[in-house]
Amino acid sequence: MGLIVDYGQDWTQGDTFRGIKSHKFANPLSSPGSMDLTADVDFSYLRFAAKDRAACFGPVEQGFFLHSMGIQARLQQLLNTTADAGMQKNLVDCYKRLTDPHSMGRIYKVLAVLPKDSSMVPIPFAPPTTEELNKPKVEKIVR
Repeated sequence: MGLIVDYGQDWTQGDTFRGIKSHKFANPLSSPGSMDLTADVDFSYLRFAAKDRAACFGPVEQGFFLHSMGIQARLQQLLNTTADAGMQKNLVDCYKRLTDPHSMGRIYKVLAVLPKDSSMVPIPFAPPTTEELNKPKVEKIVR
């Protein structure tokens, strides 16, 4: 199984090629070799390219994926390992950055790739059960 985690959409977006220098967007051709070059992933193309060789699931938003995989329980474990208020604040801030829909939680997507003959569906990519659909969704941000 493979996981592809990156920012992008499930469709072709056109020109997303850009440069990033000193944490700001810049003309990608203005200073060759002195900035990071990037482009959004077209997840629909990845699925199309793999369709004859692999089974693909997703993409799903990173926040959904991480919550499905138990990030809140892991955060609580980490918080319980320290009494340092600064460290606890840093842990919560990092959790929020990774999962918040206004930050990396929505922008980043996760695509699962399995062998073509695989009969399993990875947990975060399986359709919800009736019980899950009827369960109230409450998220408690700790501390």
